[in-house]
Amino acid sequence: MYWPFFAFDNGVGRGVWAPAVQAETVKRLGYDGIHYNYTNPADFRKKLDACMATGVPINAVYIYTDVEAFLRLLNDAGYKGPIGHQVYGVKGDDKEKLELAIKAWRMAKKQMLTERKSE
Repeated sequence: MYWPFFAFDNGVGRGVWAPAVQAETVKRLGYDGIHYNYTNPADFRKKLDACMATGVPINAVYIYTDVEAFLRLLNDAGYKGPIGHQVYGVKGDDKEKLELAIKAWRMAKKQMLTERKSE
């Protein structure tokens, strides 16, 4: 697809609209998908289920919490799309935050992929 156009969940009634309403609205208006911020497994599971039920792709997910629980949820749901990391609300040196984030990401991803192979 050339130049897919998606909506961020913060512009689609985040915290006000139910996930099903968000997904249905994005689909009805003709967007190519939606991006979500991951906050916790139960919340994201509802969003993921709503998007899967309406056929709305989740184009990317942004994380800033419990990476291992997040990866388990995505793995269980079969999600293989992009994942972004946000650290704008975290105090400290940006370079150090980025270095720590990529190290943690690589460790968590490696562990998850190792667990998948052993199943």
